[in-house]
Amino acid sequence: MSLGPKPIDGRKVAVYIRWSTDDQGDGTTLDVQLAGCQHYVLSQGWQVNDELTIVDDGYSGGNLDRPGLTRLRQLVRQGKVDCVVVFKVDRLSRSVIDTVNLVLEEWDGRTYMKSAREPIDTTTAMGKQFFYMLVSYAEWERSVIRERTVSGRRRRAEDGYKPSSVAPYGYCHAASRRGALELVPTEAEIVREIFRLCNSGLGGKTIANTFNRRGTHFRNQSLWSETTITYMLHNRIYVGDMVYGKTTRNPRYGKEPGEMLLLKAEPLVVENSTFIPPIVSRDEFGLAQEMLTRRMRGPGKPSGRSNSSPYLLSGIAKCRCGYGFFAKRETTPKGAFNYVCIGKKIHGGTRCDCAPIPMAQLDREIERRVKERFGSALAQEGFMRSIMAGREQLLRLKAAELVEADRLLAAVGEQLKKVSRDYRLDRITAEEYRGLKAEIEAEAQETQAQRSSLEADVARLDAEAREDLVVKEYLARIDQWDALEVTERKNILRFFVSQLVAYRRPKEQGADVNLEWISLGQEQAGT
Repeated sequence: MSLGPKPIDGRKVAVYIRWSTDDQGDGTTLDVQLAGCQHYVLSQGWQVNDELTIVDDGYSGGNLDRPGLTRLRQLVRQGKVDCVVVFKVDRLSRSVIDTVNLVLEEWDGRTYMKSAREPIDTTTAMGKQFFYMLVSYAEWERSVIRERTVSGRRRRAEDGYKPSSVAPYGYCHAASRRGALELVPTEAEIVREIFRLCNSGLGGKTIANTFNRRGTHFRNQSLWSETTITYMLHNRIYVGDMVYGKTTRNPRYGKEPGEMLLLKAEPLVVENSTFIPPIVSRDEFGLAQEMLTRRMRGPGKPSGRSNSSPYLLSGIAKCRCGYGFFAKRETTPKGAFNYVCIGKKIHGGTRCDCAPIPMAQLDREIERRVKERFGSALAQEGFMRSIMAGREQLLRLKAAELVEADRLLAAVGEQLKKVSRDYRLDRITAEEYRGLKAEIEAEAQETQAQRSSLEADVARLDAEAREDLVVKEYLARIDQWDALEVTERKNILRFFVSQLVAYRRPKEQGADVNLEWISLGQEQAGT
């Protein structure tokens, strides 16, 4: 701590200026701040030193992580600054703790801070107290601005507008109305193709590679990535829905790029927003979500890393010891590839005695079984008929029951109106009215409960029907099996195969293969 006021050398006065997008409209532009600070410096008989004029353009005052302020703090520590002049105290920081620690702790005894628009003088105890009061007010003002900004954005989101400043891929901001979006035709067509490719069985990485090989770039000529594709496939804005408040930027990063944090509160969802034209239908979007779920969480589905492997059964087939297989080439000049048990490689023959299985042999066997089961129109029709058995009839029955429930609810409503009318006309007593009203309301509650149960049954059946669309898409791909890439064939196997176990006894030619199909609807697993 300093023992007395330190004299100010007029040649060692620094001017610090900060401006960010939060300051739009309050008149504190860079030019205004610079002119005000220079006028104040000259009025004190000091010199304006260009080397000590420091500017942070576009940085928030929420923290002290700014290049200009970092340089200023270094100059203060080096003893090259006797006084720091700012336009207003909130230019240093809008945080009470940060500003007090900076001025009254780090800079105390080294330099003073003066404001061109506020009567601040940190050379005296009274000046320091007044300074603390002004800093507190600056933080309160910032909190109010933040609350108003968030509240305003949420109100606009409730009206269906897109509150963010960046339009999602496929859209641009409408010139006619702030917050509304318009389609970018070329980008919108690419979005539709992304959903079509996903619904045909391709994953995000394959779709991204397809576009990159084609030379179709993302915005700013950047390459597509699996993360970008997956995010777009999950984004409800492409069906015309506006979702606001699902994530927020990590506060420690201020306005700089940083990780996005999930909020605990439920996000605001406005379906079928008037200001967001849809690009894909809800059926296409729903099918894409089911396809993504099947790829990530379906039975027997491995990680995405194995999906990029060029070998058909890697990540799918397992040895009877429980370990998977890896591909290994024979040591001969033109040696063929084999599937080798990972468990045998790790633990040796003590754990597993499975001999290497020729890759071509096992791949052909699995392809034969797939085509045998699903390769003909008759087999596909039988498979679909087995998983749809009774569903359409049950759906028609539930729909009829829903109509009857609506009729009963309407009749109950009329009964309640009649009882109320009879009571008003003194045709029944108050006691009779209360009894009849209680009976009618109990009947209405029971009927409404039945109706809710029927709606849940119909929703479940509809979801199963959408699942049928996924099955049909995969079955259609089997017809083109020989023309498909390995990754597409692997997607088909992962969809239909629940378990694939292979084992080859030492010194035997063939391998034992046990293949179980996934259960869908009433279709039972079998070998």
